[in-house]
Amino acid sequence: MLQDNAMAHAWREYAAGAEHPAKVVRPEIARSWARCRKAAINPWSNTRRYVDEARLDGARNDHERLIRVADPVMRVVSSLLACNVSLMDKQGYVYHLVSPFSNYSLTVGQEMREELVGTCNAALVQVENKPVRCDYFEHYRVCSQAYSGASAPFLYEDGTFGGAINLNSPLLPLPPNAEIMASVVARQLRKLFFLNHKAWQPLSSVEFFAPLFALLEGALVVTDGQGHVLTVNDEVLGTRKQSSVPPYGTELLGRWVVGGEKTARKLMALPVNDPLGLPPDTVVEFGRSKQPYRLTAVRQCSLSAKQVYRFFLFERYSEPTSASKEPAPASLQQDVVGKSPDWREVLDFVDHVAPLKVNTLLLGESGTGKEVIARAIHNRSGRKGPFVAVNCGALPRDLLASELFGYAPGAFTGANAEGLLGKFEFSSGGTLFLDEIGEMPPDMQVGLLRVLQEREVTPLGSNQVRPVDIRVIAATNQDVAAMLEARTFRNDLYHRLSQVELTLPPLRQRVGDIPLFVEHFNREVSTDLGIPHSPFSAEALEAFLSYEWPGNVRELRNVVERCLIFCGQGSEVLPEDVRNHILRRRG
Repeated sequence: MLQDNAMAHAWREYAAGAEHPAKVVRPEIARSWARCRKAAINPWSNTRRYVDEARLDGARNDHERLIRVADPVMRVVSSLLACNVSLMDKQGYVYHLVSPFSNYSLTVGQEMREELVGTCNAALVQVENKPVRCDYFEHYRVCSQAYSGASAPFLYEDGTFGGAINLNSPLLPLPPNAEIMASVVARQLRKLFFLNHKAWQPLSSVEFFAPLFALLEGALVVTDGQGHVLTVNDEVLGTRKQSSVPPYGTELLGRWVVGGEKTARKLMALPVNDPLGLPPDTVVEFGRSKQPYRLTAVRQCSLSAKQVYRFFLFERYSEPTSASKEPAPASLQQDVVGKSPDWREVLDFVDHVAPLKVNTLLLGESGTGKEVIARAIHNRSGRKGPFVAVNCGALPRDLLASELFGYAPGAFTGANAEGLLGKFEFSSGGTLFLDEIGEMPPDMQVGLLRVLQEREVTPLGSNQVRPVDIRVIAATNQDVAAMLEARTFRNDLYHRLSQVELTLPPLRQRVGDIPLFVEHFNREVSTDLGIPHSPFSAEALEAFLSYEWPGNVRELRNVVERCLIFCGQGSEVLPEDVRNHILRRRG
């Protein structure tokens, strides 16, 4: 449950008197530790302050309206994440708590200022004035190191700190993006607070919590107490090839799971977990998905006798294989990033097409990941030969011909004396990816068409015909219909290449995948460049979400890379860093 040994070692060194925290410590945590040492806080202390009941009652009266609007939201969050959720005023005083643990008395009535309690999420949010998290050995005092916590501030119109909402789990780590979840909840509460109480109707529908559900990892199904599906997250929605959930409560759980009502009754009969409990080992499939999911938790929130939410949380499940079985095909999740409904359709296409020896045409804007999908199809195909990529627009006509067809020894002046094996032959038994196929000269299109039809190739300067076993995946960002009409692309070649055809969605249609890409490229670039991992603040992620990304995933990766090189290298990346590099890309 506790963080890795490196963080524990860093804390022990600093608690023992090291001059500076180790590099593994995040900058905002290191700053907080330094302030705690300056304030002479004992890292080994385990003291609690006396609760002044009169002050607590006064704070609750002062914030009565916020408590009324926040309490149902806090109950849903607490049930969903199995964590404590508390409200804190601008002085850092905690006056309201919702907890899944019976008689949990810690925190309420306490001042969570850094000079009193040391480093923790509730103290950090006051200093940093932005969404924060603090996990395990990042806490300065040993008495808090069993907790995983995240907080988000309520800001006044002038940007100053006006209080916060805190999420704290004493048992399980909070989700990786917990500070973003806290920020979403804070915005929802602020929105509700300024509405007339008659306009609090959104709280009567689970759709109010959709932004929070979208941030959860894995699959989520929300039902009422009778098993009517109220909502699902994108992971589940993608298995049904739908763009939206059916109207609220109109379908029973049996319509969503393989096995129908029998499986649904089994799920509904499972006991609701307490925070420490584990559900029975249960594996289900959704809709037509061939991917099984393992149930990880069943939780319930009862806001009233008529308003019951039951949360079923699942993770992808891979059945163990014995050594005698053949290796399973490469996991698609190793090849691609994304879980939005549009992207789930792409992954479903890959699963269906990969085992079939059919030519494939990939369409879509530049930077949408056409080569990534081509590699994924190859990796899942079971073909033993190599994946070979050729950019038809990056090579001169004569060089492209020799690259594809190869040539015999002495075929032309300057030719290699031993000849050249062309990409058609080299990729035999595997996959040939022809990127920017729309740039291929018309006379070469004739040669490609012959190879596809006859499954044989004749090198330049040779009369020897050589059989090839290739699968061709072609891609273009051009308007195919316009090319066909202008006769710059042959009709017969188009029909031969597009035995199956897929248009990849632009990034602006899969906004929910942007945080996944940011974290993926963060890890990838940090490793490639040998620089420290740099966290992106919640506001920085919101800056990513507010841009339309005309250059799609390729542009996003470039901005992440520039942020890590010029602003990161271990330091937190801020929203202004992201916006500055987006503006530079535009310029």
